[in-house]
Amino acid sequence: MNQIIHLRPGDKDFYLFEDFKPNLSDIEYLDKNLNSSALALYNSSDHINIDFLVSCYVLIVHDKVVVRAALYNNPLLTYDGRKALCVGNYEAEANNSYSNELLAYIEGQARAKGGEYLIGPMNGSTWDAYRFSTLHHHPSFLMEPWHPLYYNEQFIQAGYGIIGKYFSSIGGVNFGDEHLIAREKELLSQGVKFRSVNLDEFESELDALYDLNEVAFKTNFLYTPINREAFKHKYRDVQKIINPQLVILAEDSDGNLIGYLFAVRDFWNTKEQSLIVKTAARHPDKKWHGLGHVMGNILCTRANDLGYQSLVHAFMYEKGTSVGITGDFAGKVYKNYALYGKQL
Repeated sequence: MNQIIHLRPGDKDFYLFEDFKPNLSDIEYLDKNLNSSALALYNSSDHINIDFLVSCYVLIVHDKVVVRAALYNNPLLTYDGRKALCVGNYEAEANNSYSNELLAYIEGQARAKGGEYLIGPMNGSTWDAYRFSTLHHHPSFLMEPWHPLYYNEQFIQAGYGIIGKYFSSIGGVNFGDEHLIAREKELLSQGVKFRSVNLDEFESELDALYDLNEVAFKTNFLYTPINREAFKHKYRDVQKIINPQLVILAEDSDGNLIGYLFAVRDFWNTKEQSLIVKTAARHPDKKWHGLGHVMGNILCTRANDLGYQSLVHAFMYEKGTSVGITGDFAGKVYKNYALYGKQL
């Protein structure tokens, strides 16, 4: 008889959830485009957002875990005017009947919490792991979560539809556009200063980044705020791999942060030096129009000087405001991702 168990971190049986990974002995592991680093780190979606966690669930069949997922209730998350909960930390065997059973059970749990919509995969918010890859034609890059492709089919089989499409683009390190150089000169004449991140004052730099994000991202798709300490913890984790020259900050004449580009080297790419642009943000005031493109041009100039051959602009929302920057600097789309939703 099939059994669904509720678990939380710290429970004596939580290992049933924490240790479960599906059997990928067939085509997924034989995919020659997958690099060993991606597979070795196939736990990138395991972080549990305890602040929003309702429960973790495992479906047990014949004394064996076959599907797991977590339900999150983020009080500020809505979709199309409806209260939304999200299902994340999803792992499953390639058996749609098992995935349907657990996902249907979680829908009932979400309704009991007043949920009108269910979004997944999402570990509580867009600050946490979310989206499934829809293609495996290229090796994974640093910080890119990896999932079996059949997870997409399982969500569709359970009645979910795509509510958000995302992509990553790749291209050469292009720079020197005369229009961007001219706009940079205009910004400089207004007192704007471009500088590298200061790792010796990293805590104060993170405070400024947090304050800007609160303004720059508030209209983003499915955005909900994160508390300051949680944000700083996420960026402290990557401090050790940051090259300060590749994190561009823009300040106005009063020293207020008005934009930034965060980029890191793709240490998983052993064929060439490749740079990942992870986050781009600017203050929404119209007087700073073009600032993101100018920072992109500065970044690419520095990357070229450092010997980078390619640039990846990662995880772009297809309707997002940064898509234009991708078109200028990151070349062609080469990876796609999907986020799913279902009305309850």
